[in-house]
Amino acid sequence: MHEPIAVPVTPGLRSFDDPDEPLWYHRPERGGFVSFLTLDGRRKGRQTSVHLHELPETLRAIRARDEPNVYVSQNEFFARNRRAVNCARMTSSFLDLDTYRVPRLAGLPLASVLEQLEEELHRRNLPQPSLIVHSGRGLQPKWVLTEPIPRAAWPRWHAVQAGLLRALGDFGADSRAIDVSRVLRLVGSRSSRTNTRAEVVWQARVPTLGATRVGHRVLYDFESLAETVLPLGREQLAQLAAQRIAKCEAADAGKQAPRTLLRTGAKALSAQQLAWDRLEDLRRLASLRGWDDGAPPGNRNAFVFLAACFLAQTGFRQSLRTEVSELAMQFAPTWSAREVHDATDTALARVKAAERGETVVWDGKAVDPRYRFTNAWLLEFLSIEACEESQLQTIIGRDEARRRDRQRKARQRELAGMCSRQAYLDGADARRLAARRLKSEGLSLKRIAEQLGISKSSASRYCADL
Repeated sequence: MHEPIAVPVTPGLRSFDDPDEPLWYHRPERGGFVSFLTLDGRRKGRQTSVHLHELPETLRAIRARDEPNVYVSQNEFFARNRRAVNCARMTSSFLDLDTYRVPRLAGLPLASVLEQLEEELHRRNLPQPSLIVHSGRGLQPKWVLTEPIPRAAWPRWHAVQAGLLRALGDFGADSRAIDVSRVLRLVGSRSSRTNTRAEVVWQARVPTLGATRVGHRVLYDFESLAETVLPLGREQLAQLAAQRIAKCEAADAGKQAPRTLLRTGAKALSAQQLAWDRLEDLRRLASLRGWDDGAPPGNRNAFVFLAACFLAQTGFRQSLRTEVSELAMQFAPTWSAREVHDATDTALARVKAAERGETVVWDGKAVDPRYRFTNAWLLEFLSIEACEESQLQTIIGRDEARRRDRQRKARQRELAGMCSRQAYLDGADARRLAARRLKSEGLSLKRIAEQLGISKSSASRYCADL
């Protein structure tokens, strides 16, 4: 057992002794890794990554050693590091509130700060966190998810992080601490600077705004959380994504692109999601082709270059070159740093130019200098076959898009209780045969219509050639 933390005892403030707090969101039965970072007195770090099934034993060992300044990753990874491109799934939304830097909050009892935070969340109609950790000086509110979401949802997850950051900016929310690779101080770990231990100081008891109670924990469905925090829901974002694909297809066909009436912020999120989906398609394509040890010679430059372009277009900024290098190793594991640089430098240079506000002239217009690709070009450039295209999410042609649209509309009709077009045609054929049989028996059109439950004009049409 660790010694009590040095948090002022205030009436109404309750301490929750939960040294296994990471088990709220990291499940040992899942595959993947979680990382721990230990800082020494000079703020130099030593990182270790353990498999999720090793997590309970690792937590016990850390408590036994009582090392100061231990941090744990909030998300899970499929490699033994916490590079963003290696993230397997996101487990929660979180913030790091440096309340001690906010003049109106500095020096207040912790209970008063928590009370003001609760009031601000209520005022903004935002859900209460599942729990709040006191890190020694600041607070770490966490909205733990009922089920983790896959890395493909990173743009939407990051948008929720940014939304929470904006909402709680007046509480010292750290803009550098919302990334997918973030580590936060481990509950029970002692700060060498303040000689206090991180502790869970608040825990939600009553589910609100889409939350679910699981045992003694209040957890959130990600979609419910996102729809509360973000100005746009999934359906509107799906509409935007469809509009962007239609725009690419229209460009391929030389037609005028459809207009979008949704706001600029939503379009930006949709563009980031499209870029991330294309990156996922690139990875999926390599998997479909059996390139488990990297792409074969002749394909590496194309895949590494496009991976860099797509990652840059997601809006990802932190350690972009390092993340691109990590991603490149998945397609070209034997490449040197120089080879990776040569394949990606042009794409990354254009990102820097865009950040400086520079433009290039394309089709007589000044546009963003970053590379842009149509689906038709990508399909040809990557030599994607029809059997591969059917298993991709966004890099698809017009025929595949139409096929999926027909399937989607058929499912919508089924959900609405409507029969499929084929079922309708089959029913019409059966009614035609029945009408003709009754006509041959001498029944009038009126009687035929009454017996078959159709209009007299339909009965006349069915029997027209008799």
